[in-house]
Amino acid sequence: MQIQRLHWAGVQLTARDTTLFIDTITPPEAELDPEVTTTHRHALLTHHHADHADLGYIHKWIGGTGTLVTHHDVLPFLNVGSLKVRTVGLHQPLILPHSTADFVVHAVPASDGLGDPQVSWVVEAGGKRILHAGDTLWHGHWWSIARLYGPFDVVFLPMNAPRINIGRFQDSGIPIVMTPEQAVAAARILAPELVVPIHYGRHEPGRYVETPDALNTFLKLAQEAGLKVNAMQPGEGFDLKPQAAVPI
Repeated sequence: MQIQRLHWAGVQLTARDTTLFIDTITPPEAELDPEVTTTHRHALLTHHHADHADLGYIHKWIGGTGTLVTHHDVLPFLNVGSLKVRTVGLHQPLILPHSTADFVVHAVPASDGLGDPQVSWVVEAGGKRILHAGDTLWHGHWWSIARLYGPFDVVFLPMNAPRINIGRFQDSGIPIVMTPEQAVAAARILAPELVVPIHYGRHEPGRYVETPDALNTFLKLAQEAGLKVNAMQPGEGFDLKPQAAVPI
């Protein structure tokens, strides 16, 4: 499985002849578009918020042949247009694509900071397994996710703990995404080989205000907890080698 971090919370996964996008949105001009050479292309959405669900940009990459996959509670919030859509329930495995089975994906519980439907995604390919946690709050499902789907090779965790003043969502004094401390606690429960922080670096005074120095706080706490972290920048990536068969 090849892994590339994209803009904001976006991740691109490639296994054999299939590319899978998670929460992919249009990057700023300073960042490049993904490079895609595979035949099969599909996309996963954790939830419908605009900084995770850029359907026009997704259509650019998966077109009319790829499938957009999300939880059935998320779909009513989306204007999918001509995109081909598949919905799933929690813990319902889905093979992508059906013809080659390069990926198996599972929607697992998450908790949205604005009360909207949201899931995280467990993705498996070549004997390797990752978790993408969208922009979830802290919740009590981490232990079950770890037990049901672990061990994880890589987990992508949000940790910028923003407070917002947007429309009816006025600042409550409580962050709408996990704090660095909570993300480290979640990572300790999930016990992956590697943690990749996502969903940070946005600051709009008076409207969207991240916890100050969230990334460095996360890195410091993760080091103290003995976690291996790769603070990948958009466009950076690495390979997870397929798991070798064990002789009997």
